[in-house]
Amino acid sequence: MTRYLRPDFRRQLHSARRWAGRLCLCTLAVVAMSATSLSANAQQVSERVARVQSLLSAESGYRLSVFAEVPNARTIAVAPELGGIFVGTRGPNLYFVRDEDSDGVGEEVNLIADDFKQANGIVYKPGTLFVADQHRIVSYDLANFDGERLGPPRILFTNLPDKSHHGWRYATLSPNGDRLFVAVGAPCNICKVSGLEGTIISIPVNGGAPEVYASGIRNSVGLTFHPETDELWFTDNGGDHLGDNVPREELNRARQSGQFFGYPWYAGNDTRSPQFADETVPEEVTFPEFTFNAHNAPLGFAFDDGDALVALHGSWNRTVPDGYEVVRVEFINGKPVTTQVSPEGLITLDQTWKKGDQVTLKLPMEIRTSRWYEKSVAFERGPLLYALKVGEDWQQKSNDLWPDPFWEVYPTTDWNYGIPRKVFEKNKVEVRYNGMKEMPWNLENAPITLTMQGVQLPYWKEYSGSPGPLPFENFTDQKRGPAKTIELIPYGCTTLRISQFPVIH
Repeated sequence: MTRYLRPDFRRQLHSARRWAGRLCLCTLAVVAMSATSLSANAQQVSERVARVQSLLSAESGYRLSVFAEVPNARTIAVAPELGGIFVGTRGPNLYFVRDEDSDGVGEEVNLIADDFKQANGIVYKPGTLFVADQHRIVSYDLANFDGERLGPPRILFTNLPDKSHHGWRYATLSPNGDRLFVAVGAPCNICKVSGLEGTIISIPVNGGAPEVYASGIRNSVGLTFHPETDELWFTDNGGDHLGDNVPREELNRARQSGQFFGYPWYAGNDTRSPQFADETVPEEVTFPEFTFNAHNAPLGFAFDDGDALVALHGSWNRTVPDGYEVVRVEFINGKPVTTQVSPEGLITLDQTWKKGDQVTLKLPMEIRTSRWYEKSVAFERGPLLYALKVGEDWQQKSNDLWPDPFWEVYPTTDWNYGIPRKVFEKNKVEVRYNGMKEMPWNLENAPITLTMQGVQLPYWKEYSGSPGPLPFENFTDQKRGPAKTIELIPYGCTTLRISQFPVIH
């Protein structure tokens, strides 16, 4: 149950950690964790990026890919409406990477602005890009953005603490999109702060004076709102030079404005800072909801199906390095829990249980393909085989051989599709969950649907009331129909069943 993305030479066990797919990591390049092709142009991937790939490994069922090589990449903001992503840096440069065909491979890396101190805190919403620089917060109107250069910025706020130590900002939007939340780090390892230092602030998206939403925060480098509760969650990195195993790193929840999280009287979690150990903490402290190993440096994170996916930078200030992985923190009833995995694979949830608590078990359900007659391809997910969703016309019949009425089923939609090789080689298959109905095993109530691109093959015809012989894989000299999105559903939901598809190039 414990799964990793990490350098091969480090494989210690950590509680509450599972592999997390479908993320983007910023290292020397922007690395996409998904089932996509391995490089934008394999011949052009630098030795530096190749080395990064060699140090990373993915758990079974997942693959790593290079989305694009972007110098000094640190943060990303996905902009599907613009056909690409914005990439921020801890320097003057801001980039836009085109991916107009959404295949997980960046076709073009453009430097779109180069006048920042630290272009790190980027947030996108349709029509607008926000950038939280070291000393100011600005926005850009994207109405005429061509993917190559930003226009002039609109200044939202100019008086952020202008210090380079922990001067990189991280930001997110409120659930209703009307306020921008920005993490402002402390300008030191452990020291008393002033003004906006060591806080998370919020400002209106149109500009104005900031409000301090949370304080007592050393260095938050990832914050986002829970999709169900609308509560703010954020990571916080603890102090350095206090030992290999203290202080533990934090995942915090801010239920409301005004909470205090302990810094600098606490160096992290419940570890008191030595220089302030004899002082009375001036406010009530909100302690973290979950902690990571010391010096793991939790960075950006996202919520996924109720759990939190957290990228751990890894340690520099530790005798034995630790971290360097993407982990899943499991949530039960909206709160993170610690899991312990025994050598036998038994999982223990460390939780104070109360009446009404629920646990949902989710098993690995990666999509698999297999090859059959005439090299046709079939799709499976978990224990289920999937078949094409074909419309059905049920007709009652009788004849001399069978005088009692019986039913025959005829197709009302096209069934003669082939699957392009790139669909399954690059895992361009989407899973849609439709909910479990009272009677799920039919066309209308199929609980899960796989969608992908198919190409109609007019030369694959009906023969004697059934599909004719499967075309050869390399049968490419025949006329084809247009490509279109097709749906596959569990085999048991179908009556007319096409589950083996010709492969086309």
